[in-house]
Amino acid sequence: MSIKGKAYLAGIYEHPTRHAPDKSTAQLHAEVAKGALEDAGLTKADIDGYFCAGDAPGGVMAMADYMGLKVRHFDSTDTGGCSYLVHLGHAAEAIAAGRCSIALITLAGKPRTGAMPPRAITRNTTSMRCCATSSPSRTC
Repeated sequence: MSIKGKAYLAGIYEHPTRHAPDKSTAQLHAEVAKGALEDAGLTKADIDGYFCAGDAPGGVMAMADYMGLKVRHFDSTDTGGCSYLVHLGHAAEAIAAGRCSIALITLAGKPRTGAMPPRAITRNTTSMRCCATSSPSRTC
């Protein structure tokens, strides 16, 4: 089965915060989801597929519940720092196969918010990205 022309990137959002000691990881997932959905012109009611790495608080089902998503397909493949790239492929495949029509992908972490080892770079960053993919009827 070819997925060519069956899934499109509709929205993307990168959280502006790089040091977030006052925010939970779940809150960051929700904030990047909101930003990506707004960028795509979608609402959480449009989402029927959700993808996030296994390091999300409580896992993919708990995150979907936290954000109030009603999904029929989810994926928590965890491949480390490139999980969200794998999720793009998995979301496109799920859309092409009819398992979902609009997928939300979130990545949020706080790798440098806590104490860092002495030899580490002293720059604090927080990695947060989110993408929403859509069926051909919702192009950018």
